[in-house]
Amino acid sequence: GSEMCIRDRWWSISITCKYIHQQYIDSLYTAPNWFYYGKSLTNILNNGHTLQFNIEGYHSVKLSGKDYRLLQFHYHSLSEHMIDGEHMPLEDHFVHQHNKTDYAVIGIMYKEGKENPLLKSNFDKFPIEKEVYKSYKPIDLLEILPDNKIYYHYNGSLTTPPCNEVVNWYLLKDPIEASKKQLDRMSQILNNNHRPVQNLNGRRISFYLDQPKLLTKTKTINRLFPLGVYWS
Repeated sequence: GSEMCIRDRWWSISITCKYIHQQYIDSLYTAPNWFYYGKSLTNILNNGHTLQFNIEGYHSVKLSGKDYRLLQFHYHSLSEHMIDGEHMPLEDHFVHQHNKTDYAVIGIMYKEGKENPLLKSNFDKFPIEKEVYKSYKPIDLLEILPDNKIYYHYNGSLTTPPCNEVVNWYLLKDPIEASKKQLDRMSQILNNNHRPVQNLNGRRISFYLDQPKLLTKTKTINRLFPLGVYWS
């Protein structure tokens, strides 16, 4: 569990909007072109800490001119990032690797709303205890993501032991939806497997846009840059 991590190396950070550095996404990386995802069969693993979907085939993202291969995605409940001091009920982490010392993790938050197609199709197949379920129905990885892919970025660590500081974190701003029944079920299986947040500790948060016009009105800036944003 997370107790195996050294506390000072947990890059769970807490910031306010004045620390966020604004940048625009270069045309090379404007969503959705920076995602090179397709369809994949998966093994769904309960490893005692999380539910993890291990990916088959080559799927990647291009970030800062480098290709990162998607290895797996997994879940945390509650979310490991906090917005305005509040957790979301669920968070998904897509783990990518460029090399052994260079990872990119893309975080996607969930909010209560309509039924989630991925959770629905695997609802009775999620392993309750430590075991693996082999899925024979391909998952369209792009369909898991929100339509709007503007994001926050910071440098941090892995969220599971040994918590190495080798990760570029990308948190998509817009959450996706799942029903209350689905979120409650995930909460039961995951059993509160999120880490506590930490201070910013000098880290800089960048907010990447692909629509510069969003910054033209103060009201919009207040919406995009909430009074408190907490990170892990």
